[in-house]
Amino acid sequence: MQFLAALTDEQVAYIIMAVIGVIFLVGAIVIFVREWQKKKNIKVKNGVRYTVSTKSEDKQGNVLVSYQPSDKILAQQTAYTVKKSKGKYAIRPGTYTVLSADDTVKNFNLRIDGALKSLEHGAQIVLVEGQIVESTTINVILR
Repeated sequence: MQFLAALTDEQVAYIIMAVIGVIFLVGAIVIFVREWQKKKNIKVKNGVRYTVSTKSEDKQGNVLVSYQPSDKILAQQTAYTVKKSKGKYAIRPGTYTVLSADDTVKNFNLRIDGALKSLEHGAQIVLVEGQIVESTTINVILR
């Protein structure tokens, strides 16, 4: 405490500003790294989302179920609207890999604009603005 008593008010102010600056810098780095990791597998161009690459099955053909921060979960029997704006039940238009959220189920059904489609784990779909998509059999992951 004698050290602080020997400092002038100006020196104490500089030390406090330096500590605040370091805290701000560390916080900014943490946020940047989290966002970079979250978005490294997707690309958004003009509000449309594209999946860069995915692996949906292992070498033996078993379903790989893994959730990534950029994934969108389609809850069973819940309708989602495809639109560029964000919202609780909104999905961006673009190309998606459709994955089963249940590792024991390889085939499932999606209703897209009223048409029921039977899909397989790892299938690619394209969703355009204004479409309504709903999983009818199980929870589904859009990547």
